[in-house]
Amino acid sequence: MDYINALGVGGLSTYSQNLIESLALIDEENQYFLGNYCHDFLPGRSRQKFNNPNFKLAPVYVSPLGLSLPEKFMAAVNRRSVKLNYKLRRLDFFHFTNPLNYVLGVKCGIVTIHDLALLHNRTWAKDYVVSAFVDNIGKIIGESKRIIADSEFTKNDIVKFFSTDEKKISVIHLAASAKYYPDIDREYLAAEFGLKNFIFYAGQLQPRKNILRLLEAYSLLPNDLKDRYQLILAGRPRNQEFLSEINKALERFNLVGQVKIMGFVSNTDLRKLYSCAKFFVYPSLFEGFGLPILEAYNCGTPVITSNTSSLPEVAGTKAAILVDPEDVKTLGAAMEKLLVDQELYESLKSHALLEAKKFSWQATAEKTKAVYEDVYRELKQNYGR
Repeated sequence: MDYINALGVGGLSTYSQNLIESLALIDEENQYFLGNYCHDFLPGRSRQKFNNPNFKLAPVYVSPLGLSLPEKFMAAVNRRSVKLNYKLRRLDFFHFTNPLNYVLGVKCGIVTIHDLALLHNRTWAKDYVVSAFVDNIGKIIGESKRIIADSEFTKNDIVKFFSTDEKKISVIHLAASAKYYPDIDREYLAAEFGLKNFIFYAGQLQPRKNILRLLEAYSLLPNDLKDRYQLILAGRPRNQEFLSEINKALERFNLVGQVKIMGFVSNTDLRKLYSCAKFFVYPSLFEGFGLPILEAYNCGTPVITSNTSSLPEVAGTKAAILVDPEDVKTLGAAMEKLLVDQELYESLKSHALLEAKKFSWQATAEKTKAVYEDVYRELKQNYGR
């Protein structure tokens, strides 16, 4: 069978990248065309390479290349390009790994839906993203041949909002990249960033991630614990306005100097930060999966996270403490307990790597391949393809 897998962009590209690399390791039978930007094929541009000859990059998407072209115009051009590639290559189906890239009218489309967060709260994303998602997600769910959901929570959300037949939805969990493993290098972190003992958060700094409540909860820790353990935030802010809110909160809670905002960090630095943190704290208000939890587990680090949305499904309870993310006092108490209760800490830490082993990209790829094959069998039965 032949199909194109549309590479996601931005944060969702992590899913696409790991899925494709894992599929290339297990599938030597089927042919894959991977939708890329046309400008990636210009001389001097580096492109992804595979040892599997059945995986081929395809120049499907065009981009402004620095030109001030309207987003609606570019989106229209890309929709036509996807349909043209579908017809010219005589593909069996098209897997959109990001619903924002889904092209209505492409027959036999498979789509991965990571979450329906914007149907719960439209303030969690930029206006143009909200508009594109909310206006089209119902049509996408109705038209698509098969839906892949990151979690049982997301599957149930889809059924609840759109009364979708559960048989149309396959739940396939994600996993942490192999780039994350225990890498305790305190000397490096001390020399490079001036870090010693710290609590760690990684992810975009935005309202849905509950950053302001995290700062308030940290401020409730006894002064001796705050003096001993910094709170480190790694990740880009959503915008300058929210960064300003964070800075105001630091002043309001008297945390200037005790909280360090690192911004973007490399994968290598991120691995070391996960590994050397006392624990990872991720009090997000809503997640379709919660991949940073597994990244922390892969590095052998226990977690404090929310008891809402998909997060209990991913974190479990053996290596994590689950809390109400809107209850600042409960979050602060959990942080204090994990800093002072050594027996509890060691118990959670001892289970982190074991919990990580429950998830793997090989399993994700195998289950995704099974969806492809199931759709292909159905196509042959119905259309003789």
